[in-house]
Amino acid sequence: AGHLSQRACVLVGGLLNWIQRQTNLYPRTRGLRSMCFLHSDAIKVSEAVASVKDAMRQSEGSSPEEEAARQDVDRVYAASEKLVQDLTAYVLSKISEAGEPILTTLKGDWTSAGSSDAPGEYMQRLIDELLSPAIECIALGDQTSGEILMPKVVATIIDALLDHLQKTRARISVQGAERLKGDLDYLRGWIRSSPIVPPARRNAMLSGPVFVRLENVMQLLLAPRLAADAVSASPLPDAQEWVARRSRKKRALFC
Repeated sequence: AGHLSQRACVLVGGLLNWIQRQTNLYPRTRGLRSMCFLHSDAIKVSEAVASVKDAMRQSEGSSPEEEAARQDVDRVYAASEKLVQDLTAYVLSKISEAGEPILTTLKGDWTSAGSSDAPGEYMQRLIDELLSPAIECIALGDQTSGEILMPKVVATIIDALLDHLQKTRARISVQGAERLKGDLDYLRGWIRSSPIVPPARRNAMLSGPVFVRLENVMQLLLAPRLAADAVSASPLPDAQEWVARRSRKKRALFC
């Protein structure tokens, strides 16, 4: 049994090395679709190794050969988990990079109301050119891969938008904050209703720490008047920076 387990470790380790080479050696020639498929394959390998690991831990054998085989499987499992984490980070980094050219079209002045009920052009482009293709691609892979990546893709896009507003020192009035809220509500509505989004993934895609961050940011931006104690009570570590984004031309900063 130990001999077979060691052979299995060699085979699985070889597969892990191949996937890692695909990630490391060809990142500029591999599109997002390829990386998503590699992510899916890495998860399948990790799950298979986990099954072997659990089975070996439950076996009664305690010979030096069997214990060595268990340690080999443990090492392969740790490597497979690390690979899944690396591929997750890589896919999300490509999502973030792809969103930058779209976000750069945003103007820093958010002091006026929207001209219609339609979302901002940038939000429509983020959905049409980035989120929708990414979800379609991820949905073709392993179910567990979708559980991991789909919520993180949404979180990456929202974080990128909020970070862009800070980086560009956007000036945001109440009217501008209402426009921003409308754009983000449109994103939520798309996730809830789009046939591209698997129904089983919608709740996870609409929850998580990024939405807590978003709600706290909007509380600071939407308030017509903002008391000092409301800022100090905010759980946001960068609350003062969001206060600085409030446009003083359209409203009083403190009451």
